[in-house]
Amino acid sequence: MIRLMLRRRKRNTKASPQVGAVARAWYALLQEEQRAGTDWSLEDLRQVIDGELLPALGDRSVGSITRSEIEKLYDELEDRGGNSDRFLWVVSEIFRHAESEGLRPRGTNPCIYVKPMAGG
Repeated sequence: MIRLMLRRRKRNTKASPQVGAVARAWYALLQEEQRAGTDWSLEDLRQVIDGELLPALGDRSVGSITRSEIEKLYDELEDRGGNSDRFLWVVSEIFRHAESEGLRPRGTNPCIYVKPMAGG
């Protein structure tokens, strides 16, 4: 009986896609709409994705990323003098997209309680 339950659970479990794939899909949607949705250009957003997000988390499952990982990346970027608030906005939007597409449970955006620093 337990084996049967485990087999059913395994069959119903879908692996979530990688962060990089979700980020590229989100960016493609912005390109189609020809808007960044902020004062930042599409190129600015692409630099955050390619320069910060993909090297750190691009090959990870979108469902596995935690708030502490985002906080760590945010703090490291802040320490280097980078635009940490832009990073946080972009990454949060990517995870919102993942939630809306059912790739992550709703309400689990790991950016939600990361506190932006003044002037980041």
